[in-house]
Amino acid sequence: MRIEAAHTLGVEEVQRRLDDLIKELVGRQWPAGVEVHDIEARWVDERLDFKFLASRGFFNAAVSGHLTVSGTSLVLDVEIPGVVLMFVGENRIREGLEGELRRLLQA
Repeated sequence: MRIEAAHTLGVEEVQRRLDDLIKELVGRQWPAGVEVHDIEARWVDERLDFKFLASRGFFNAAVSGHLTVSGTSLVLDVEIPGVVLMFVGENRIREGLEGELRRLLQA
């Protein structure tokens, strides 16, 4: 799944906000009792490579992707397991991610 969002914050500010968001993901209350854990994130220039586990009960799903930041945009490329898409739906996930990016990129 690819999502693009425009911003006016500059590369360094977007990177700082993404770093803060990554730290916050573990403790956040997610719908339906989902927990996020085992987050790995690494910057390579303007690209943040990430992966984490999303769990509910005994079910774990590995999510991975990258965020690429430029001076005017942010591009999220994320691989969401098919079983997750079957139960949650691509549109619902896309809407949630787009909303999260809008909040992140507010000036």
